[in-house]
Amino acid sequence: MSTGDPVEQPGFSQPSNRPCESSCYNPMKERCCEMSQAQPNLSHTHGHTPGRSAAVSKVYDPNTQICCGGHVSEKQPGINQCCGVRPYVLADCGVLCYNKILDTDREDGERCSVDGKPYHPAKGIMCSSAFHKSAGIHCCGEGFYSPDSEICCNGHRRPKAENTHCCGVEAYSISDPQMRCCAGKLYNLTNLGSVGGQVQCCGSILMSNPLGDTLGVSKDVCCSSQDQALLYSAQPGFSCCGHLHYNTSLSSCWAGRLCPARRPRQHHSTVITESRLLSVGNLNTTKLCHRLLIGTVESVSVEKDKGVIVFRNVLDIYGRNGTVIPLASPHVLQVPDHCSWPELIPGHTYFWDFANFFVDFNHPSPLQSFHFILLRCRLS
Repeated sequence: MSTGDPVEQPGFSQPSNRPCESSCYNPMKERCCEMSQAQPNLSHTHGHTPGRSAAVSKVYDPNTQICCGGHVSEKQPGINQCCGVRPYVLADCGVLCYNKILDTDREDGERCSVDGKPYHPAKGIMCSSAFHKSAGIHCCGEGFYSPDSEICCNGHRRPKAENTHCCGVEAYSISDPQMRCCAGKLYNLTNLGSVGGQVQCCGSILMSNPLGDTLGVSKDVCCSSQDQALLYSAQPGFSCCGHLHYNTSLSSCWAGRLCPARRPRQHHSTVITESRLLSVGNLNTTKLCHRLLIGTVESVSVEKDKGVIVFRNVLDIYGRNGTVIPLASPHVLQVPDHCSWPELIPGHTYFWDFANFFVDFNHPSPLQSFHFILLRCRLS
């Protein structure tokens, strides 16, 4: 063998074997114990001070050994849990694991809060990092609130009335047409007069005249993508590509992405089809409550200049009568012009109405969006 030839490690010649540091293992019988970073060592007991312990990935037998944070120990009866690098018995009295440190001198029955602080539920409740010596209360941030008369909005207590909904840290009635929530910021439209019915949100900014002036000319344009919406001053020859505002004579937009222009320079009066996600919160009740679909993107492809989008878990929502129809998965949607539809990311959930795709900047989860739509339509 020449000096430059690689040295074959034992076992690497087996096609079913997998690497573990400089060794290899048979995944049918063994496992690789890996440590992603340095971890606290052992426990708060008998005067020991938590320290650091170096470890490398090593092969172990899961039938007779246990891997905790990159450290391999022999299995003992009942020991089936890890706390940092130390194995322990979950049913042991006075034992509590918090912040990857095992404390064996705790009062029996203690638990860990979300912030990793120990407390005893029989003596009170831990709200974030604050302990309250009261039983049967409900947390709201570090304080507590009464769900019968209050609503908790991002850690802030607010009085609850009929149809109360949260907008950031504030509460409002979604049946009040003079209140508008824009991505967590609440606006009172009373001072806008007749214009109030025409306002729309651009992220957390309120656009007072998105439809334009008396001549139909708008001074501002909102460009939005999956995660953000930005307000720009309207300019001739510019259009939206996701949340970007671009010069159509210099660039082209393909499914929400900018690239160098591939077509002849267009006259500024030419209407450019925009590629952007719209906000479901800007829909009036007529469109919101007529028909919307919601689903999670599984894959996106282009076939003969047509966009093909595969969704899963699709619901067909008729908000006006509160009807929801689950559609078979996968659900395939074809878009005629693949250049004009916005970028849709696999794994993300969207609304659509066969003309546009929508995201909800006011609610962090599809369930909250779904609840808002049905409630708003029931009240309209």
